[in-house]
Amino acid sequence: MVKKQSSPTKIRGHEVKASAEKPQYIVESDKSGKRAAHRPAKLSKR
Repeated sequence: MVKKQSSPTKIRGHEVKASAEKPQYIVESDKSGKRAAHRPAKLSKR
């Protein structure tokens, strides 16, 4: 996990609809190094 996003932003041209009430987490792939946003319910610890 890179950071908790609590405001709208864009990642590689895709709009991330994060808010203080519904934050999303920015994660970075170990293999490719690319970043993506995910809702907390879709993440699991490794």
